[in-house]
Parts: sequence; C-alpha cells; structure tokens
Amino acid sequence: MIIIAVDENRDDLDLISDLIYDADPDSEIIEYEDPLAALGYARQTRVDVAFIAIQMSDLNGLELGKYLKELNPSVNIIFLSEDDDDAGKAMDMHASGYVVKPAEAERIEWELEELRYPEYQKEHTT
Repeated sequence: MIIIAVDENRDDLDLISDLIYDADPDSEIIEYEDPLAALGYARQTRVDVAFIAIQMSDLNGLELGKYLKELNPSVNIIFLSEDDDDAGKAMDMHASGYVVKPAEAERIEWELEELRYPEYQKEHTT
C-alpha cells in the first residue's frame, strides 16, 4: 500500500509517519512538507491512502484532497486537523477519516483498518 503523509509542520509530519509505520510497517510511506510536491507525486503514482493536514499555506489540505480525488476517486483521504471545526468539510469530500492532532497510535490504527476503499489495501498485500 502506498501512503503519503502531508503536513508543513515537520514535527507533526514525523509523528504521523511514525504512527503510520507502527500501524502498517509493510506500507510504503512518503512524506511531504510541500503539498504541491505531494500532488506532483500523486500525478505519477497511484496513492492508496493520503494523510493530509488541513491547515497549510500554499495549498490547504482540503484543496489538496480535492485534487487527489480528481486524480483517483478511490484514494482514501484521512484529514488531520488541530480541532473538529473542519470535520464537516472533510466529510463533505467523502474522506475516509479525520484525526485530531496530535495523532494517537490507536486512532491511526483504526483509520487504516476502516478505510473507505479497502480493496486497494488487499491488492497491495497479496
């Protein structure tokens, strides 16, 4: 499974990447502090899951999620935010999940187990 993690805050990005790795050590995890670089990667490689911080400057997470959905309607997007204020907007985009920062291991494990489009997880593990 190919997972991208996108957050301009390096400390938050390190934490989320570590938690993803702990939950699913067989996945390929690619980190991006720059949402535009993440979008460029997704244009060339099918992404199964994207953990995306909503609050970013150049391209906010909701916009990035919209572009990723245009590229691959079955991408599992899990938004990350400081609070629950953006949860409604995230769910309007049919996000797979929503995590309030700082992320916790149990929540990341649960999100990866409850993907909206789990068939991609099965494809990459068989």
